[in-house]
Amino acid sequence: MPTTAPTATPVPPATQVPTAAPTATPINLAVPTGSGEDPADQRTIAGLRARVYEGGAVEIVRTLAQTATYTSYFITYPSDGLRLTGFLNVPRGDGPFPVVIVNHGYVPPAGYVAVTSNYAKREGDFLASRGYLTAGPDYRGHGNNPGAAVGTHLESAYVIDALNLLASLNTVPQADLSRVGVWGHSNGGSISERMMAVSRDVDATVIWAGVSADAVDSWLYLRDWLRFPPDQMRRWPHPDEQPHLYARMGARAYLADVAGPVQIHHGTADAQVPYQHAVTLAQALATAGKPHELHTYPGAPHNWVGLTWDLAISRTLAFYDQLLRRQ
Repeated sequence: MPTTAPTATPVPPATQVPTAAPTATPINLAVPTGSGEDPADQRTIAGLRARVYEGGAVEIVRTLAQTATYTSYFITYPSDGLRLTGFLNVPRGDGPFPVVIVNHGYVPPAGYVAVTSNYAKREGDFLASRGYLTAGPDYRGHGNNPGAAVGTHLESAYVIDALNLLASLNTVPQADLSRVGVWGHSNGGSISERMMAVSRDVDATVIWAGVSADAVDSWLYLRDWLRFPPDQMRRWPHPDEQPHLYARMGARAYLADVAGPVQIHHGTADAQVPYQHAVTLAQALATAGKPHELHTYPGAPHNWVGLTWDLAISRTLAFYDQLLRRQ
């Protein structure tokens, strides 16, 4: 049966989520040591694996909503010395609950309003109503968040912010970090793909209409699909000028290390992110021998509503239930 996201009713601030001292941090996959790898360069997968994601205390700013199945909070957490905002949905009950990090796609940072503009909260609310502790970052430079908004798919700042949010959930006793899923749409798909190539704690990844995390694909996407003007494209060298750097910036060369299965969704009529980005990811996972699913939605655009959303979210829930629920 098709399902719909629950409607949450705002309520005044309520009892805070208890927090505890950090007990663990996400364990990174091994830093690659091949020729040309530079663990000091955080643009690359090696650099992202080499750094420590300390996270820190999740602080509850206020209660956003209470429903029969979960409570939603506006939170802050630390990332790279910045105090960033996001949402945290905690299911009713004692827990601990499996965790899903929810990564939204591109929203113009200048007009972003903390949590309110995070359109992926719809998916976070749905999963929370089904027993998942969900958390979504707003990212640096968005709304009133400090730091510079990077706004492109070739930079790693938002990946760092998402991994620090995951690490910060150590301080939320209801979060079971032995069962971690990641979900992302559009640019959030690229962030999620790189997260699974960095952290061995990611047990299941779901990507909806994701921008490719292959750096050459991303560069071509900016130039040929989004039509970035030449003066903006000069921020990055042409891939032909530094092919080894581009190979190391993207996740595709490191998929053999990914710990958990991947589920991919994409509409064939997507006018914002090429459907081919989903196809090439599925092909790369097959080459790497990694379990994956590719779900195609004929005629579907970039943003899904109605029956398309119902089908995609039901497949997403079944995927997480299979991988993150204890039998």
